[in-house]
Amino acid sequence: MELLTPESRFKMDSDVDHLFVKMMESSPAASLILNAGDGSIAYLNPAADELTGLSRSEASGKPLWTVLNGLDENKVKAAISSTGNADTQSPELTALNADDSLRLTLGLTALDADYVAAYVVTRQSVSDSRPHSDKQLSHRLHIVEDLASIGYWEVDLQSGYWEWSPWVLKLFGWQAEQSHIGYAELVKSMHPADRERMAKVHRAAREKGVGYNTQFRILAGNGAVRVVQDRCKVDLDAQGKPVRLIGAVQDVTDIKEQEHELIQLNEIVNALPSPVMVVEAKTGQICFSNKAAAAKYNSSVEAMIGHTVRELIGEELHDKLLARYQNQLTDNERVTELELDLSLETDNPRWNKFIMRRFSVDGQDYVVSISIDISERKQTELDLKRAYARVEELCRERARELEFKTQQGESIEKDLKLSEERFFDIASSLADGIWETGPDLKFTYLDDSIVNILGINRDLFDGLESPIIEANIASAQNWVNFCRNLEQRKPFREMRFSYESAEHGERYFSMNGVPVFTANGEFNGYRGTGIEVSEHVANEFKARKVQQEILQAKEEAEKANRAKSDFLSSMSHELRTPLNSILGFAQLLEMNCAEEDKQQSGYINHILMAGQELLSLISQILELSTLEKGRISMRMTEVVVDPVIDASLKDVEFLAQQRKVRLLDKRDDGRRWPKLWADDARLKQVLINLLSNAIKYNVEGGSVVINCNNGPEGTLRISVEDSGLGIPTEQGRNLFQPFERMGRETGEVAGSGVGLSIAKRIMDLFGGDIGYRSEPNVGTTFWIDVPIAKSAYRQAGFGSQSASLEGKASEANSTDCHSRTILYIEDDPGSQELMQHILENFKDYKLKVLRAHNAELGIAMATEQKPDMILLDINLPGMDGIDAVQELKRIDETAGVPVVAISGDSELVDEETASNLGFVHFIAKPLKIRAVHTAVRNYLGDCS
Repeated sequence: MELLTPESRFKMDSDVDHLFVKMMESSPAASLILNAGDGSIAYLNPAADELTGLSRSEASGKPLWTVLNGLDENKVKAAISSTGNADTQSPELTALNADDSLRLTLGLTALDADYVAAYVVTRQSVSDSRPHSDKQLSHRLHIVEDLASIGYWEVDLQSGYWEWSPWVLKLFGWQAEQSHIGYAELVKSMHPADRERMAKVHRAAREKGVGYNTQFRILAGNGAVRVVQDRCKVDLDAQGKPVRLIGAVQDVTDIKEQEHELIQLNEIVNALPSPVMVVEAKTGQICFSNKAAAAKYNSSVEAMIGHTVRELIGEELHDKLLARYQNQLTDNERVTELELDLSLETDNPRWNKFIMRRFSVDGQDYVVSISIDISERKQTELDLKRAYARVEELCRERARELEFKTQQGESIEKDLKLSEERFFDIASSLADGIWETGPDLKFTYLDDSIVNILGINRDLFDGLESPIIEANIASAQNWVNFCRNLEQRKPFREMRFSYESAEHGERYFSMNGVPVFTANGEFNGYRGTGIEVSEHVANEFKARKVQQEILQAKEEAEKANRAKSDFLSSMSHELRTPLNSILGFAQLLEMNCAEEDKQQSGYINHILMAGQELLSLISQILELSTLEKGRISMRMTEVVVDPVIDASLKDVEFLAQQRKVRLLDKRDDGRRWPKLWADDARLKQVLINLLSNAIKYNVEGGSVVINCNNGPEGTLRISVEDSGLGIPTEQGRNLFQPFERMGRETGEVAGSGVGLSIAKRIMDLFGGDIGYRSEPNVGTTFWIDVPIAKSAYRQAGFGSQSASLEGKASEANSTDCHSRTILYIEDDPGSQELMQHILENFKDYKLKVLRAHNAELGIAMATEQKPDMILLDINLPGMDGIDAVQELKRIDETAGVPVVAISGDSELVDEETASNLGFVHFIAKPLKIRAVHTAVRNYLGDCS
């Protein structure tokens, strides 16, 4: 064991051991530790110093019988020997203290093979024995227990007798008369979750002599839960059997709570996004760092501890920071805040705000520092200063301009009066009539031409809200919209109403108006023009009638085309059923036909060949029908061209042998062709069609040549050349039409005339092209241009054009993606101009902007031009935007075009109601450029 000397500090394994040492040092009971070999003193506590009259250094090493009177050396040695190594207690010894004033009773207990504990059991004055001295000693022990929050307990395993110190009774909430209660009462006070574990360790101590040091929880009388540290030592008899348990308990609830709080505090500090460090003030050595500080300096928390701030940030920055800190720090100031540029480059400042606080622990000074990156804030402050300076300069410039304009005020006023007179002189000569109202919307000026055209009493036509307009406007909704514009002080255009002319019957009149405001922004009425528009209305009616007739004819043509496709599809399916039986039974006849019956076998072979031809024809017709309906499935992927061409040549090899035609492959074997973007099965279908046609329409002994070359940039051209009779020029225009056989319907070559039509539609779906060139009596060359996959643009060595393929492909795709047409239907010219500029400055696309000033014209333009997107204002003269979008959805040409609503009137349309009315999006007025660009990008697709 390690002896405790006056000069050394005790090194214990736990907090409980340390507290035991404190208790021994402060205990009024004298205790000593003797060397078992010679009985010399190895340790004595302060209380024992008083008994011996010697200091620790003087008593240390002297035999016990030399420092206490009345002890016999032989009796002491015999008593030490009788303790043995079994932890049993020896007989008591009697002695006197150094001045013979106290009688001492000593007890000895073996600690291990080398040391024996000697402690004073009782002591009393020799001259005046005081029976209450034991009570005083007990009282002092109780005080020590309360101060250290430690109590002891003891149990005699032979008798089962339990003894608890008063502090333990107090801890468990027991009374003083319960000092002899047993283990069962202790279990009742334990937390249920700890009872089984404590039962195991206590059983091991009783039965196996295994001491323990553990913690368990108790349920205090007030309902609180306390944590207790329990330490147990076992006394053994000569046979090594446990005879007594001695233990000490300590309330460690506060310690556990402090540990928990420290853990929580550490977690909180580590979770802070700002770097936190604690530095020893004198040396600058880092004592603590959170994770944010370690990450800031590209280190770990463990690596930061022990280093100095100077090592971390460099000598120059450290001196800069220290100088600012010391310059700002005062004697009474505990918290210091300072802002510092930590960069060494003026072009790239790196500002940090430091919040530092000094504190002391055990006389040692520390500084805790929190740093916050304020570079962005500093840059913002600098920008604001520059902006303020610019604003001040602009204000000065504006003041100079206003002063200059004020000086010219009288001249301008004279010019305005002259302009007003000139305006009215010119207005009187125009075809449009001029009118003006006051704030109450009553006419303050009404051109005579308007009164003469309408043929009405001037007094009856008293203002914009006149019953004459309300009774003759096109619809109740138009009147509501018109009144709402007036209430909101909005301009209006082409507000039409009808009137009766004695000479011509029903006629139409149109008015345009703009609101007028004073210099203070107060509404001052409307000004505008009015004109007779009967002929214009009649022309619009005729245009709508013609348009409806065109739409009806188009719809009938499309119905007929769909009926044809449905008929072809239905008939193809119906023909497959009997053909299935024909081919099936013909194959059975072929199987059962005798080998010697050559004639019968020939008949069956003719049936099978004819059936296969018919099946091929039906399949082509069915596929053509599928293509026309747009239901063909495509699996577009990157395709290696050589295997597709090889497979196609292999499939037509037998046909070429039958026709005695040579197949020649003139591809460059050493050349690596780029990957194509296509459906490999459909590409093979097109090639087989071209190869089989070249074989079938060739001459006997002729040849068919297949080759690959660079096509138009971004494509690979595959050509099939034959040595046939060629195609007459006058028949070539219908070559790719279904069922067109160029006058060879009655020839010896079987076919349906739909193969090239199918090939053309497949190449269109690829985004490629198909064509031919022919020379009579020489031959024909068909070619297909297949798009190259984007990944192939980056391959080096693709012909002489490989370096520019990607750029050219982007240019080719610009027609499909970037070049788009937008139709804007808006009656206000100013709004049209604004939208024109917004869309022209949109760099994501090359936008062509079409404009229409009313819904009727806009619908006609949309049907004819087929724009990619329509921007539609809600408040339009005549047909409004809500009716217009419904009409657009009914027309086949415009049904799929996305229509975006634009309005400043949220009562008519808003974001929630737009989709219910048929719009795909809603943009509120006044227009925001970002909102317009976002809508265009969303519904025209991303071309980035």
